[in-house]
Amino acid sequence: MPNSSHFRISGPLAFVALTALSAPAQTGSKHSKTESAAACSDPQLQAAADDFRELRTTPGHFDGAGWRPEVDAYDGKKHKLMQKLAKDAIERELSVDCLLRLLGKADEQMAGGSAGGTALLSQVEWQTGQATQAGELLIYNWRGRHDRLVFLAIDDKLLASGWALAYE
Repeated sequence: MPNSSHFRISGPLAFVALTALSAPAQTGSKHSKTESAAACSDPQLQAAADDFRELRTTPGHFDGAGWRPEVDAYDGKKHKLMQKLAKDAIERELSVDCLLRLLGKADEQMAGGSAGGTALLSQVEWQTGQATQAGELLIYNWRGRHDRLVFLAIDDKLLASGWALAYE
């Protein structure tokens, strides 16, 4: 079961709340590749992903439009969908391919060892899970680049998800 913690990312007001799960051993994983594929086809998960993709294209305050509670508010519909999808992706051990099919292309993708990835990872105080610069970071914007959902993956396996939040 994932554990939640808050982590400092940069500046006096920026933090990352990271939900991380240790990578299960290859032979001891509780989910098979078939089970992960079945989870990706789950109608409830697909419905949540469909709703997210629709709200993802709805401009809000942080995109230069007016304030829209469903996309801008903490615990608004978009935020809740992203929380659910992040939790389900880690708990169901979804592959990166499945995540991309469900949520669409990440707003930003970078290697943990890249300049930006290294800067991000060097500022995060990982509490649990498999945190490594060898991983790939997939970043989905919630409220523009102000608050973002981050996934860490290695070899097409999602290992952790977390929030890069400004807390303003």
